This record gives sequence, structure tokens and C-alpha cells, in this order.
Amino acid sequence: MTAGGDDIWNQDDAFHYVYVPVTGDFQFVTRVTRLDWADVWSKAGIMLRDSLAPNSAFAHMMINAGGTTGLQWRTPTGNGCDWTQGAGVNFPSAPYWLRLTRTGAVVTGDGSPDGVTWTNVGTLTPAIGTSAYVGLAVTAHNNGRSTTAIFDNAGFVSTAGADPRPGSACQDDQDCCDAITTPATAACEVDVPLSTPVTRHCILLSGNSCVALGASCVSDADCCGFPTNHCDTKGVCAVPPPPFPYGDTIFTRDYVADCPVGMVPNWHFFDWESITPADSDIKFSAATAATSALLPTMIGAPTVVPFGEASGPPVTMWGTGADVWAAMKAAGEQPDLQYLRIFADFQPTSDGSQVPTLVDWRQQYDCVAAE
Repeated sequence: MTAGGDDIWNQDDAFHYVYVPVTGDFQFVTRVTRLDWADVWSKAGIMLRDSLAPNSAFAHMMINAGGTTGLQWRTPTGNGCDWTQGAGVNFPSAPYWLRLTRTGAVVTGDGSPDGVTWTNVGTLTPAIGTSAYVGLAVTAHNNGRSTTAIFDNAGFVSTAGADPRPGSACQDDQDCCDAITTPATAACEVDVPLSTPVTRHCILLSGNSCVALGASCVSDADCCGFPTNHCDTKGVCAVPPPPFPYGDTIFTRDYVADCPVGMVPNWHFFDWESITPADSDIKFSAATAATSALLPTMIGAPTVVPFGEASGPPVTMWGTGADVWAAMKAAGEQPDLQYLRIFADFQPTSDGSQVPTLVDWRQQYDCVAAE
């Protein structure tokens, strides 16, 4: 996932969020293997969110680019943020596992170096409805740069009580008799067809030797739980990804023109570099205002004007992007106000399996004499 954004903090959030709707109790885990440094407080993690509004209540089990873990939250919606700091870890030299669990109204965040032994970071009761959103969240904590995070082993796990008999529900191999012996004769396997949340049951292995999740492998058949579990492209045994979770995501970026007295800005070309697989796309819109407080917060506001779209093969539109000034003039809006907000509407492929990426972007303006 590649993201810009000022931060997930204070009263409003700016970040990239890949999410699915969730109702009731759940447990969601992932492993973070990479987080590029746009700032020491570039963040990646699992987020539960009451709504998709920028000021929504949330709980975020995260790790930053400096290896600090923590459970961050905003509650209720519109409030400021707070957090409980977790351990400092050897990241990104070594990957790190994160887990977020909701039981009733209580949310718990945990971290782990191996996905087996977990350390609690914090527990809270945020003002988040029974029906909410959960997924992966990334912010650059830097409006001038983007960051890229890589996750694997992401998905729901069963919260059913452990029962060590073959065929019973499990969370990992430790819940199954003879699954952690050498050689293993049982494993905790993801149920097929996949459900939401994902469930697992103990199975007896047809062979007596297999590779545990997170360990090195050569082929799919090496992995405990094959053919459900598989050997991923990094040569590590992994669980299948969750059913296509990607949804429509809107990213905003604000600009302020610095023109001499007696002059006003003319907002012109918005250029970008993008990757839009299959039928995914990014739709761009813009709005201007005399003050930042007057900028619209919703893409559907009447003063927000569509001006461009990224789709098709990967493209770099330096110097040939979309003219914000022309689009706003044609729509009867004012392209010469000091503050500009760009909306980027990221729309996944029609089957939800792939998402577009905005690799880089820039906004141009000229200062002209005020009329």
C-alpha cells in the first residue's frame, strides 16, 4: 500500500485505508514486512473505524517507521487522539505482527515478533458502533512525500475457544494436538470455502512433515494445511488472503498559494504518476476557498469540480496533466482563491481484487494581478 497524508491524529485523519465492513466481534491479524521512511512517524497497522469520515472514532494498532508500536485511538468522533505506547522493536530489519480484537465493545491491540507469542499493548472501549469498518491503514505523516507499506498474512482469525481434538476450531497450530511436534501430524487449517470472518479447524495431515506458517518453503506442498495454505512469492508459508477487501477510498491534499500583495493564484496543472491495474481508476476533483475552514470536506459538495482521471496502463503525466483552472472556470467556480483542496477517489477493480496507486503528484499555480 502506498500512501501520503499528514497523519492519523488530532481531529482529522489523512491516510490510505483498505477496509471491509465488520459487525460484532472479530479478530484481525497481519504482519508488516516493510514501511518506507517518509517520517519517523510514518505508520502502518490495523484500524477499526466507526465511519469513513476524516474525524471518525477509531482504534489503530500500529507500528511506525522507527519501530515504535502502539495502540492509538480517537473517541468519540470529532475528539482529539491519544495512545498507549508499546514496545520498540527491531523493525523493519525484522517483520512484525499486529493483532486487533473486538469483544463486545472492548477493543484490544497486541504485537508479536513471530505471530505466536503476543504482547498486549492496550485495551479500550471506544465509541464505535457494532457495525463499523476494519482494515489496513497507512499514513506518510508527511504531506510532501509518500510511504509504501507491505503486509502479508492479513485477515480474520476465529475467536472460538480452543479445542485440541482433530476437527475442532482453532486459532493456530498450538491449539491442535501434535501440530507442533517434530514431525507434525496435525495442523490448524483455514476452512474452505472462505468465510467472513475466516475460520480454522484442526486437521490430521496426510504426511508427517510440513512447514509451519511463517517458515521458509519451496513449494505449496511444503506447508502445513496445504492445499489451503500456500508458499507465497517470498518463499514463506502463508494463509490465503481474505476475500477481496478493497473498497472505494478518497484521499485529500490541501495546497496554499503564496502570492504577493495585489496578486491572486491561478491554479493550473495537476500532474501525476499512477498505476491503475485492469479497470481500476483514480478520479480527481478540486475545490477552492478563501480560507482553509471554508474548503468542502466531502467530494459530493456542490463546489467540488471533477477535472481528471487516471486509468489504463501505468502513466506519468508530468506537464501534461489536468488543468484545474480550466475545469473550474467551465463549472462556474473560482480558480483564483488562495486555498485549494484536491480529492483523489481511488476506485478498485470491479471484482475488488486490485487497487490503483498514485505514485507521485504535484500541483502548479501562477500568481497574476488581481482584477
